[in-house]
Amino acid sequence: MWNIVCDSSCDFKKLETDNPDIRYVTVPFVLSGDGRDFVDTDDLDTEEMTTYLESINTSPSSACPAPGLWANEFEDYDQNIALCISKNLSGSFNSVTSAREMTLEEYPDKKIEIIDPLGTGPSLMLVVEKIVDWINEGLNFEEVVRKANEMVEKLNIVFSLCSFENLVRNGRMNRIVGLIATKLNIWGIGMGVEGRISIVGKAKGVKKMVASIVEQMKKTCIDAHRVIISHCLNPETAEMLRKAIAENFPKIDISVYPTRGLDSFYAERGGVIVGYY
Repeated sequence: MWNIVCDSSCDFKKLETDNPDIRYVTVPFVLSGDGRDFVDTDDLDTEEMTTYLESINTSPSSACPAPGLWANEFEDYDQNIALCISKNLSGSFNSVTSAREMTLEEYPDKKIEIIDPLGTGPSLMLVVEKIVDWINEGLNFEEVVRKANEMVEKLNIVFSLCSFENLVRNGRMNRIVGLIATKLNIWGIGMGVEGRISIVGKAKGVKKMVASIVEQMKKTCIDAHRVIISHCLNPETAEMLRKAIAENFPKIDISVYPTRGLDSFYAERGGVIVGYY
């Protein structure tokens, strides 16, 4: 039995596989503001959360899953692969590392590997998809882990946000850069660089933003063949982006998903995140 465990930065709620030997589960972040907590489980209403956090005057915060939550998911399975948001963006990697050590002290024969996809949302989703493919092809545990780590080196992530406030407030990006991007009242274009956030451009209006993302894709991965777009309460823009990418990469396979709680928290209303390789 294979056990794939992600933190809730992965926007998959379930996997599209009929293989009964693959289990998929997420452990939740908690998003908080002004005394109210939102646990990032499958049934979280992200629109309600986003609207509430927009309405408060205090700075909201996020808390990564505790080691015990990860450890609970490893306990009953012998082959475990864990994926979490980039260790340069959150303490989730440290938490799952502690859980792995705790579990192996009690069950030394278990296999537990941690994959850091150096991103969030689509980065995890792309790796999880391929892990499922490799399992279905009959690869063993060590081969799957090796190929997943090799794949991380080929991943790219680009995003566009209308607001960087939550990223700045929670120390996920440079305060001055983030505040300038926010105050310009335009779309900020960012890239994931070695698991960190880098602002690479700006765009006024949705059409120019979409064109900027396509241009970044051409610069970084001209032969991209798989794309996942996550959006925070913005299906119209995500569809515009999907069409533009399809026009420029005719053979590409593109999927669109709504963000779960954590990515909604940081992308904020309207934000889009694009992962590709």
